[in-house]
Amino acid sequence: MGFFKSKAGAGLILLSVLMAGLAACAGPVWENRYRAAVARVTPAMTRHCISTPRYRVCSDGESVPLSDVAAFMEQAGTAFERVLGLDPPLQGEDPSAVWLYTDRDRYRKVASGLAFHSSIPGFFSPVVPSAVHVRWEKTEEPFPFSLLLHEGLHQQVDTRWRITSPRHNPGNRNQGHIGLPLWANEGLATYMESARMVNGRLITGGINKDRLAELAQKLEKKKVPDLAAVLSRPYGAPFDSGDYAMAWGLVYDLKHGAGRAHLPGAPDLLDFYLKALGTDLSDRYQSLLNNDPTDSAGPAVNFHTWNPVMAQRSLALFNQIVVGSGATPEAWARDWRQRMLALNTYAFAGSNAGIAVNATDPQGVLMEKMHRH
Repeated sequence: MGFFKSKAGAGLILLSVLMAGLAACAGPVWENRYRAAVARVTPAMTRHCISTPRYRVCSDGESVPLSDVAAFMEQAGTAFERVLGLDPPLQGEDPSAVWLYTDRDRYRKVASGLAFHSSIPGFFSPVVPSAVHVRWEKTEEPFPFSLLLHEGLHQQVDTRWRITSPRHNPGNRNQGHIGLPLWANEGLATYMESARMVNGRLITGGINKDRLAELAQKLEKKKVPDLAAVLSRPYGAPFDSGDYAMAWGLVYDLKHGAGRAHLPGAPDLLDFYLKALGTDLSDRYQSLLNNDPTDSAGPAVNFHTWNPVMAQRSLALFNQIVVGSGATPEAWARDWRQRMLALNTYAFAGSNAGIAVNATDPQGVLMEKMHRH
């Protein structure tokens, strides 16, 4: 797709930095501005809508192929559930909202409500009413696949990958706190960017060449990459383009064995890590609530107290689950660096020659021959 090199891709990097700040600093002023802007454009933006079991896709223009976008997002939704280890949504759950703007002024009003410049091609707003907002423009592609996949992943993380208390209402998606650390959130979003439609099916797991090329340049300069700094980065802290490339490389490596044998369809190392992290964070969250002198809703367990806990446990569980007891983080980082540099050589030695789509793989993964030798 060449998405990362495009203007949209550059905007996406900036946007993700801004969203990290929004997660840390959102308050009544921004939230109220956003809600007011959404209220003003809602009549026009809900003029044309299509609903699927997982999504409600709306637009202000008749030219937008809503049925195609909705069908694509429904497949994307099942892919998000696979990589995040989520069950399908329960019957009766509100679908996730996607708004596609043909009118630039409407888009500008909503984007500016969160202090975003209208040059940003799209964003996910965690502020209620939460939605993916995308500026619809004619490009070489039928519609912005990569942008919808990237922001759609963030949307599912925010609404469905949350750490909550048993005392919370299970039907309320806005309780608790996000349960996926920054590196995994952005790593999975960039991992989804490279998905392709093959014979009407969305296939994930391909090499994101633009992220890989940037990662290789970064790794050529540093013999032992500082993975700990990325793995323990909290939301709201600087996360630059090179960090995004490292996050993609970590996710890709864990999804494809991290140097270990991995059978198609079997749980991968990232699956094990995310499951263990979810259990660990749930225990930590409950412990914080138990130590909270306030009511069961736990006002003292706010984003600012939760964010550093999640970042710290992210690194600790990575060392425990991924690195393991028989190695050091530094040794694992050196091995990972070599795997990524080898992958870069392989990926650019003949336009992905030798990569085949394994259409029978239930996880929809592109398996590279190099991992079988």
